[in-house]
Amino acid sequence: MANRATRLSAPWVQSLNAIETEFYGNTKVIEAWRVIVDHLYSAEANDSAQVDRWNEKLGDLVNELLFEMGKSLGYHFDKVTLKRNAYYPRGWGEIELEQHAIRKKFLEVLDGKRRLPVATFEDAFPPLTDQDSKITPITK
Repeated sequence: MANRATRLSAPWVQSLNAIETEFYGNTKVIEAWRVIVDHLYSAEANDSAQVDRWNEKLGDLVNELLFEMGKSLGYHFDKVTLKRNAYYPRGWGEIELEQHAIRKKFLEVLDGKRRLPVATFEDAFPPLTDQDSKITPITK
C-alpha cells in the first residue's frame, strides 16, 4: 500500500516480488499478482503509442491486487479509495522523467550515437564594470 504510487521505486518492485511468498496459498492474491507480472512483460510496455493505456491498465491491475490482499488480511479498502487515495507529487514524476531522459541521452553519447558539443573559451575574464569594482577580486 505504501508504495503503490511509486512503481519505479525499488521498494515497490521488492514488495511486488515478495507477494508470491508472503501470500503463498492465497489463490486470489497470487492470481492477481500473476496477471500484473504478465502485464509488466507485455509488448505494450515498450510501445510509446500505447504506453498511456498500458499504464492505466497497470493501475487497475495493481488496485485489484491490493483489494484482494486487503481482503485476505482483514482490511476493507473500497476500490475507489485504492485508486484515488495515494499521493505522488507531480514534481517527483517530472524528476523521474528528466533523469530518465538525461540517462538515455548520455548513453547515446557514450555509444557514439550522439555528439557532445564542446567549445573553448578565453582564460581571461572581461574587466570589471564600475558596479563590480566594489567587489574584492579573489587572488590565488
